Amino acid sequence: MYRVAATNQYACPRCLRPFVTYQVGVYLVDACVDCGGLFLDNATTREVLSTFDRSLVGVATTLGIGKGETLQKGVNQRNLSCPKCSVGLQTVEVPAAQVELDVCTEHGTWFDANELPKVARAYKRSRGSLANDALGKVLDGALRAGPA
Repeated sequence: MYRVAATNQYACPRCLRPFVTYQVGVYLVDACVDCGGLFLDNATTREVLSTFDRSLVGVATTLGIGKGETLQKGVNQRNLSCPKCSVGLQTVEVPAAQVELDVCTEHGTWFDANELPKVARAYKRSRGSLANDALGKVLDGALRAGPA
């Protein structure tokens, strides 16, 4: 994992602090070191769904250490906006991972602290059966509902 020079002005949709961009293998990942969340572009999110990338899961796990499962005071609880275009993120349930993700159909997926490892493991366990789930459909553009 390598930290990339600050080239964007994007902020975390949860706590509004600036992202730190890391290069993890071939992927660029926008991370919030304060709340432990990650914003992955749609291509990278598709990779998480189709392959178990140990490097991405490792970074997400490291960022999530000590962040817990509940949101702290002073962070946005609902109505998150895409850090790239400011459009409201669509909430998508991933029952197999017991999480709700926030997705911009144009730019990417927001994973709160500790969500990416759960989603990656759920997809790894259920390769074929999750192919047509809600997250896959949103990423493929099949569900273009407004933000939840």
